[in-house]
Amino acid sequence: MNTLLAAAATAVSSTPSADSYFPEHIPKLQYDELIEMYSPQDPAGLKLLSVALMRRAVVDVQRAMVIRDEKPPLQNLVRSGVIGEEMLEKIVRAEKDLEAEMLEVIEEADLYRPGWGKSIFQDANHLLQQQVQQAQLQAAAAQQAAAKEAAASDPEARKAGARAETVAAQEKGEGGATAAAGTATASGKKKAAAAGGSRRASAAGSSRPASPALAAEETAEEKEARARKIADELLKEEEREKQLAEQRARSAKNVAKGKGGGGGGGKKK
Repeated sequence: MNTLLAAAATAVSSTPSADSYFPEHIPKLQYDELIEMYSPQDPAGLKLLSVALMRRAVVDVQRAMVIRDEKPPLQNLVRSGVIGEEMLEKIVRAEKDLEAEMLEVIEEADLYRPGWGKSIFQDANHLLQQQVQQAQLQAAAAQQAAAKEAAASDPEARKAGARAETVAAQEKGEGGATAAAGTATASGKKKAAAAGGSRRASAAGSSRPASPALAAEETAEEKEARARKIADELLKEEEREKQLAEQRARSAKNVAKGKGGGGGGGKKK
């Protein structure tokens, strides 16, 4: 499994329920809560719901990657009689649920911005690439720091430090994840067009089921406070990612400038 798939599997395969292949879809639950409190008719509400929907789409792309990577080996194991069919049945159900989930995301995206449903999963895949690359850089930096610290007291550790720097350089240049959700997105678009009649995504007319995370005795004030907390966290996360993107752009510009200014002779008088 490559680095991106490993990161995706870690993000979506922790503590699943007994009858489900994946755990609860937290960004979906958060989105359902937010849409009860905010209206897409309000510019601030539209921005917040768009960010929440993108986070939801990122998890969908991650799950599509996991299914693509794990379903064929499970099928082979079942055919060979190594395992029973229970796990395979779980992943088949998860695949059907994911298809319905992606259809819903496409519909929601088109409500917020006409035509966004055609590209939201491409946007989500791009965001996922950035997140994984950032995690790789942070891990490489931590590895380099640990190797340098060890080298101060252990001469043999200098070799490990040099290897860590080589790995970091390779990972820094590594890029591009496979758009795993392409097939599911394409089929989702066709079915969404055939189904017709998008759901209204407004706070007043929402008929979404209540989130399992909500306690029955929760007051309206508590519910609103939690929704605002989720909103604040999403907006802060978006701001952090925007800053990281700007840093990457500046770094790339500096590298290009350095390469371009390497040649040339003296000034002409």
